[in-house]
Amino acid sequence: MKGSVTKVGYANKEKYTLKTTIPSEVRDYLELTGGDQILWELDKVNGKWIAVIKKV
Repeated sequence: MKGSVTKVGYANKEKYTLKTTIPSEVRDYLELTGGDQILWELDKVNGKWIAVIKKV
């Protein structure tokens, strides 16, 4: 899959959390629908953060 760029915004006016849009390609690959949960796993490899996203 080619990389996708999304914009990060504040989830609420208190600015404690952030939100972004899941690109349609990722939605399709993971077969996501509204209400699904996703797990974010982060790992640092060669000085770069890698995010692994899984449908749970």
